[in-house]
Amino acid sequence: MDATGDDEATQFPLPPQADRWTFPVYAWGGLQLMLRLVEAEDGDEGSPASRRLRRFALRIELRLPGLGRVTMQVRSIVGGIELTLAAERAEALAPLRDLVPDMAAAMTRADLRLVRCHLAHGTLPQESAPSLALQAGPAPVVAPGLFRAAAEVVVLLAGASPASR
Repeated sequence: MDATGDDEATQFPLPPQADRWTFPVYAWGGLQLMLRLVEAEDGDEGSPASRRLRRFALRIELRLPGLGRVTMQVRSIVGGIELTLAAERAEALAPLRDLVPDMAAAMTRADLRLVRCHLAHGTLPQESAPSLALQAGPAPVVAPGLFRAAAEVVVLLAGASPASR
């Protein structure tokens, strides 16, 4: 059991279709994260589905004291980074919204640009895990900037949770 009395194994159970693209991560201060590589649609609504590019995103699930479970998805788009944050608890949305300018500033300091940020109550839609084993040729590379952008947001969220103050 952890300091909050929760059984660590029940905080982030592996998804039913756990695959090789899901990684439990233990960060500083016992913060538990679930890092997942997901395949996300290009989002270019003007182009036919057959012409959309295959894009990958990082999805991180974390439970923050005072904010509850927060899921974020970071993906590269034209011009920079798109960030989507979803909170299970409605009262967590206001503190997340207040942090958006700080997230943009942190990404700017890391030579990244936050182009779009979406906030949602609930959970993010399930994206499919990459089916890279069926691809011919080398596996696609996830841009290092996605990891950096995700890390910057996690650091801000961990410092913003009421229990960390």
